[in-house]
Amino acid sequence: MDPQGRIVPVEINRRLIGLHPDDLKQIPTVIGVAAGAAKADAILAALRGGYLSMLVTDDSAAIRILSLSHESGKDGKTRAGATSTGAQQGRARSRLTKPLAEKPQSPKKK
Repeated sequence: MDPQGRIVPVEINRRLIGLHPDDLKQIPTVIGVAAGAAKADAILAALRGGYLSMLVTDDSAAIRILSLSHESGKDGKTRAGATSTGAQQGRARSRLTKPLAEKPQSPKKK
């Protein structure tokens, strides 16, 4: 798929066995699982294409996805050569992490 999540007609797609990505859009809950900053472009394309309803990933991929999304212009295309700064990564990390909720206390027995 391209960076916008549109299917690109390439030869290998004709030889694959499995669900067509458009079929995924018909499934109410589709969970994508992918990790690593190197996979961020593909993850973002899947999100933009509407193929996933949930995503399980690690912080390096999530930070890079946010950075790529931020770097995209109005036309949705990623600017070539753009990199994220430490400050951008810090802001991304703060949006991604939430304090853990305290463990609920069990009711006291009388």
